[in-house]
Amino acid sequence: MGAVVYAETFGNPSEVWMWRQVRAVGAPLLTHEHRNAATFPYEQAVVVPRTRTRPDRAVAAARWLVARHGYRLPASTERAVGRKLRELKATLVHAHYGPAGLRMLPLPVPLLVTFHGFDTSSLPAADASYRRALRRLFGGVTGVIAVSETVRERLVRLGCPEDRLHVIPMGVPLRPPRPPAIRDEVRAITVARLHPVKGVPDLVDAVTRARGLGARLTLDIVGEGPERAEVEGRVGGPGGPVRLRGALPPAEVARLLEESDLFVLNSRTTPEGDAEGLPVSLLEAMERSLPVVATRHGGIRDAVEDGRTGLLVAERDTDALAAALVRVAGDPALRERLGAAGRARVEREFDLERCAARLRQLYDTAAS
Repeated sequence: MGAVVYAETFGNPSEVWMWRQVRAVGAPLLTHEHRNAATFPYEQAVVVPRTRTRPDRAVAAARWLVARHGYRLPASTERAVGRKLRELKATLVHAHYGPAGLRMLPLPVPLLVTFHGFDTSSLPAADASYRRALRRLFGGVTGVIAVSETVRERLVRLGCPEDRLHVIPMGVPLRPPRPPAIRDEVRAITVARLHPVKGVPDLVDAVTRARGLGARLTLDIVGEGPERAEVEGRVGGPGGPVRLRGALPPAEVARLLEESDLFVLNSRTTPEGDAEGLPVSLLEAMERSLPVVATRHGGIRDAVEDGRTGLLVAERDTDALAAALVRVAGDPALRERLGAAGRARVEREFDLERCAARLRQLYDTAAS
């Protein structure tokens, strides 16, 4: 195949999807830090530590004067990466995230870059040098991959030629379908970083309002992040209807999804412009035949068809979110219908093996 995947870090708990895709594709991986290797093992991972020598700082200053952006590896690290790519006989590099693509661009190997979300939303909004650098990247890459149609549209607005764009979702593994459970008390779950883009504090409020409207509903929150203290303040003490689980390993997340009846995601665009691509946790829930209640945000609309595979509400409308939760929690037949349609859509469009096959085909085409 000749392709090498590049990720600046690998094995982040919030990026299980990257670990799954790399394993499904079977290409060597080059990274500067393999985190949580016991949880996210990969025998073909090659670690090239990032170095920062005194000459590196001088070279970085000179590069800034020429390129007007700082999205380059230290010169010593860049040389080490180049040597490793030659050892691996790389005919193509596939970088994850726009900044990683810029770091690989100077190396003399054909380049594909996958864009995921913030690298097409808040980062270009905040950093004019990154926007300028993207124009150079789009002119020098072999191809650009968007994880959703929404991300593709953002890339076009940023100047990416449409003939270089490919939409390939990250995909989720398919398991045998599970029979729906009928319970008096509905267990909702969200799997989300505790970050402003996920809107978890307002989700807790929506669940409280839904219960006040008569919904027999509990919520498990799986995730960690900077908003933990605010979420804890709204959840209250232990033993309540909302349980903050923290970050969990993939097997434990899968177990909780199996035990749940409803998936909810309250994503929103932040004041800084941060917006999501296509949340993989949403696809994992749909694969388990869970009905979805979510916002009309980013790539969520690529997977969730309102009224068919889930219910969608406007961003930052806590009352509408609560009403949707009441509706789904109180109607077992609706939950079953939405969940079955969501599972069927994942089978058609978001199966990990099919997405990986499309990626391998692109590797072959791009490297030829």
